[in-house]
Amino acid sequence: MGRVVAFGEVLMRLTPPDHRHISQTDCLNVHFGGAEANVMVNLSNLGHDVRLLTSLPGHSVGDAAMKHLQAHRVDTSFIQRIDGRLGIYYYESGYSLRQAKVIYDRHSSSIQLLDEEMINWDLLLENVQLFHLTGITLALGPVVRQIALRALEEAKKRNISVSFDFNYRSALWSIEEAKVEFQKVLPYVSICFAGYKDFRASLDMEGPEEFDEEELKGFFKLAADRYGMRAIACTNRVVHQSNDHQLQGFLYMDGVTVQTKSFRFAIVDRIGGGDAFASGILHGLLIKKTAEETVQFGTGLAILKHFVSGDVSTYTGHDVERFINSPGVDVLR
Repeated sequence: MGRVVAFGEVLMRLTPPDHRHISQTDCLNVHFGGAEANVMVNLSNLGHDVRLLTSLPGHSVGDAAMKHLQAHRVDTSFIQRIDGRLGIYYYESGYSLRQAKVIYDRHSSSIQLLDEEMINWDLLLENVQLFHLTGITLALGPVVRQIALRALEEAKKRNISVSFDFNYRSALWSIEEAKVEFQKVLPYVSICFAGYKDFRASLDMEGPEEFDEEELKGFFKLAADRYGMRAIACTNRVVHQSNDHQLQGFLYMDGVTVQTKSFRFAIVDRIGGGDAFASGILHGLLIKKTAEETVQFGTGLAILKHFVSGDVSTYTGHDVERFINSPGVDVLR
């Protein structure tokens, strides 16, 4: 399997147990994640050779984040250890009709102090097949954006494919700011993860406010033609209650959109579900599955992620294939 590189921030997630509010808890569960880091961990668990470009603080909290990555066989040799702090986000999980809530605490985190002069692009991108980036990283300020754009330029020089997930976060920046930066990135992108809302809000495509399957297919073709993308994927998520969701996967390739059926399921933890979907799609494309097989795999991995706590998927490719082909939910013996 080919080597994959990503650039993005590693975060520490702090979550009150037992669906408590932060104001009423006396303890917090700790998980490590971050959009690009999650995808690298997921792809590693699917058998790929992965590495992450980022920076972590030099103290023991940074050590813990490093150990999280190393435990999942992510190459950490390109991670800079510098001053600053690890980005944090607090997550109050939803339940029934109560919405989940995220509070970011990422100001002056280590990735915003990353030194571009310390990056050896030749070594970082040696024998690399795919470079992965998300819009969350672009939201972290001008220094980070400059490095991201340099990475895209270096990838292009080496004919390395680029995947990009819009992952717009309104808590980090405005949609007006985001649209400007997205337009700088999209000409480099060959594999894109963009949902129905992304096409309307970030790319100014016209269509009904509510999800429309036929409009989505039109958005796919328009974006592919406009930016020269070879694949675009997304899910449509319907939230019935905070722990009762419905998910359907879509993939546009070679001028055709393929899709899965819609699955309804109860969830343990929704964080990282989108990253799992992206990981599954990238896995399918990297090992040259058909479009139908790829969207089934990506959707299957995304659904499975919802059944485990934490930001990352712990499933192997065998686990996902067994889930896809399982006739029911009886105990596996």
